[in-house]
Amino acid sequence: MKCIFMIPVDVSQQIPHILPIQTLMLAAATENRGHTAGIVDLNAKRDVFASATKETAFKAELEDKEYDKTDVFGVQASGSSYPELVWMLPIIRRARGSIPIVLYGTLATFLPIEILRLTQADVAI
Repeated sequence: MKCIFMIPVDVSQQIPHILPIQTLMLAAATENRGHTAGIVDLNAKRDVFASATKETAFKAELEDKEYDKTDVFGVQASGSSYPELVWMLPIIRRARGSIPIVLYGTLATFLPIEILRLTQADVAI
């Protein structure tokens, strides 16, 4: 099984200065159980995804052949990334319809029912 963990752009910071420890831990745990994990940190491409054409850029990102082999999308859900989740998750759902979307992070931890109701995600952990 292949899991991709996505970190949305943190809209609260101009230059993110926090390492994605939670995402790294989830990827390591996934690989320790014999699966394949990949991390896509959209903050590293924030100049593209912070622009007015971010939806177009994200659709192009999802067309990468590497995503064809993905079995699960994990998406970090924090308060500062919620505005990004609103537009990202429907694009993921349309592009990769049957692949489960799992939210993780503070919103998924503290408001799992609400965040699932507000997004098109399948699971909150």
